[in-house]
Amino acid sequence: MSSKNISQQKKLAVSHSSSKNGENGYSSTSLVKKELTDTITSTSQTLDEELNNTSEVEPEKDSQISTTPTPNKKPKSYWGWQLIWWSVAVGFGITGGAALLWLLVNPPQPNCEQISPLSADGERLYCAHKAAESRDLEQLETALALVESWPEEHPLYQLGQQMTGEWTKLIIAVANQKIREGNLQAALDTVAKIPKSSPAYSRVEEAVASWKKQWAEGQSLYDKAEKAIKAMDWKKASAYSLAMSKLDNIHWQSIKFREILERMALEKKGWQILKDARYLIYRETANEYGEAIALARKIDPNLYIRDRAEKDIQKWSRTLIEIATEQIEEKDLKGAMAAIEYIPSDYKMKKEGKDLILLGHAKAATWNQSMEGSEVVNIVALAEGKAAAAQITSNSPYYQQAQTQIQQLQQQLDNLAHIQLAKAI
Repeated sequence: MSSKNISQQKKLAVSHSSSKNGENGYSSTSLVKKELTDTITSTSQTLDEELNNTSEVEPEKDSQISTTPTPNKKPKSYWGWQLIWWSVAVGFGITGGAALLWLLVNPPQPNCEQISPLSADGERLYCAHKAAESRDLEQLETALALVESWPEEHPLYQLGQQMTGEWTKLIIAVANQKIREGNLQAALDTVAKIPKSSPAYSRVEEAVASWKKQWAEGQSLYDKAEKAIKAMDWKKASAYSLAMSKLDNIHWQSIKFREILERMALEKKGWQILKDARYLIYRETANEYGEAIALARKIDPNLYIRDRAEKDIQKWSRTLIEIATEQIEEKDLKGAMAAIEYIPSDYKMKKEGKDLILLGHAKAATWNQSMEGSEVVNIVALAEGKAAAAQITSNSPYYQQAQTQIQQLQQQLDNLAHIQLAKAI
């Protein structure tokens, strides 16, 4: 065979081989797809069957429930007995509730405005207790008298004794108020109305003993504090007042304690005023003494320091009279009158000063006498001087001087009368 034929045969073989391989590849791919399709279909059918099986099983359950046999009903007699028992229970409940309500509801209270001695003792006791709650002593006495008249056999005796104890406490409270007001005797008179048969009478005895003891202690400290204040011993006064504040009694602990402190403050203020008045006098003139007297008189008359001020005022008033006397001797009647004006009008020394001025007028009648003056004027002046001296009474320290002055003035009047008579002849 030629080489050309050999090559052609090879090509044909290769071509045949290729076509054969192509056919085998196509057939294998188709088989795979078919298997996958069958698997999916089988799976889908299986799911459908399961769903169908599920839908078929549920009706079977329903059919089983519906076919379960029901229990037999109880006989009618059972429910009848139940109804009877429940009716009985409800009846007892209503009866018990009504009884409880009757026990709990208070009975109507008596009308105390219409109570009388003929009313039942229970009503009278109730109204007496209501009235006693006002703490009016008269009402409390009436309540005590009502219960005290009951014998031990009285059905309300025990209750009355119990209320008597309560009323006793109320009376003690009223008495304590009297103590706080500073009236021990009123407190003692108040508790004296309590009968000794009271269950709480021991409290009365304890209260009275305590009041008397504390009152004695408080009064003692108060008196000592006042004595120290009067002596202007402020240290001792403070110590006594402090001790008073520690007493277990509001009257002495608070009221009287503050009273002592206020008194100390006023006394100190008064003492300062008196010192200022004393400082005003340094040249010892009538005007200075007058100002000192006016300032010292501003001190409260109720203060202890006013006693010292009064002594100074008396001394200064005496000095003013001495100054006025000197001025009269110096024929300065106006100066003497000005000095006497400084003496307070409500002092006895004021009357003495006025008598001194009258004596001064009597003496002044002779000061301006002259032979050259009008005789009529001289006679009038002498007559006025004599009249002034005549006003001085016998209890005046200037009475004797006034009588002497009257004689002198009368002598001068007689002389003038003789002169007038001689001129007339």
